[in-house]
Amino acid sequence: MLFGSYQLHCLECSHRFWTNIFLVSKVLHAKCPKCLGMKLDRWDPKHYHVPRWKTLLISLGAHRYRCTRCRFNFVSFRLP
Repeated sequence: MLFGSYQLHCLECSHRFWTNIFLVSKVLHAKCPKCLGMKLDRWDPKHYHVPRWKTLLISLGAHRYRCTRCRFNFVSFRLP
């Protein structure tokens, strides 16, 4: 990662390309920190073990997101 650029590859054709994540349209929206996917759902903390630091962020107003592609649970202050 150099100045916000990531090298990604397409899962269907394995084409590799570089993308800049500091575009205004992408900075405003939440994305999965694992796969950079933007298709997100909400998750309920009753069904998962939530670490204390995530609980603190949720109490400060962070949103609970779950990536539909890689099924990773995370919290973020950005909007979907």
